[in-house]
Amino acid sequence: GDDLIKWESIERECIQADGISAPKVTRVKGSDGNLYKIIWKNDDVRQDCLVEQLFSIVNSILNNDEEEAFLRTYKVVPLDSKCGMIEFCQGTTSLKQILCGNNLLGGLHVSEQPQDETPLKMRNKLKGLAKCHVKQASAAFREACAQFQPVFRHFFYREYPLVCDWTRMIRNYRKSLAQWSIGTLCA
Repeated sequence: GDDLIKWESIERECIQADGISAPKVTRVKGSDGNLYKIIWKNDDVRQDCLVEQLFSIVNSILNNDEEEAFLRTYKVVPLDSKCGMIEFCQGTTSLKQILCGNNLLGGLHVSEQPQDETPLKMRNKLKGLAKCHVKQASAAFREACAQFQPVFRHFFYREYPLVCDWTRMIRNYRKSLAQWSIGTLCA
């Protein structure tokens, strides 16, 4: 059989994702009937291509069993040296979406710590710190952290109500984060 999935149609609307290159996200209907998210970047994605290949290598080195591979791999297609497309990992949600919501006014920060500043207010508050002196920026960052409590653990508690499940998923997340950190450090 023909395992190649072809594009049947592309949705007419896209959303702009966060990032320096202002990437666009569209959905494509595949010949298998599934919808696929594609990230279009106005940027050189050849380095993204190398990182994806590195993830595959790290998975094969650190894990003998495919089921234990913790770094999700994805496809990267450089169209030229200035743009390309990246497959959005199916069945995933961005950390920003979980923590801050689509518009930086929601997510776990708002639902779990409603007394804290919103992610949007925090972003605006911290925006100019890169231009400040290190001591001033460090003090402002520490002050901001005191007003913006960690909430990511609540994602696991909500998604996996059984202690054994959320414990396993937190362990898996930590392992994949460690593998990603090691892999990208080597790159």
